[in-house]
Amino acid sequence: MKWLWWSNLTLISLFGVSSGLYKVFMGQADIEIFSKMGMSPTIIAVYGAIQFLAAIGLWIRRVRMPSVFTLAICNGIATAGLFVAGVGAFAPISIVFVVMAILVLKTPTHSS
Repeated sequence: MKWLWWSNLTLISLFGVSSGLYKVFMGQADIEIFSKMGMSPTIIAVYGAIQFLAAIGLWIRRVRMPSVFTLAICNGIATAGLFVAGVGAFAPISIVFVVMAILVLKTPTHSS
């Protein structure tokens, strides 16, 4: 089971880093989606930086728990954004990212 946990940690971290940086660098799709929620480009960039830092924080044991919750909230906001922007078909995938972030809390035991 350890390999499954490590795989999840790696995948959700890569998603959080890439998604966060896409927002920081003003990716057009995210600007369009989040502006429909009333976010300015500056707020979207700050949101992306928070998402990026939370994804990095998953790898640091002493900040893992707040990082998990921060990343899960960021992914939850993104899910809401997809509905607001009228692209709810992608929302189930976004919900999977919320679950993946929360599953990082289930740290494997040494015997697993």
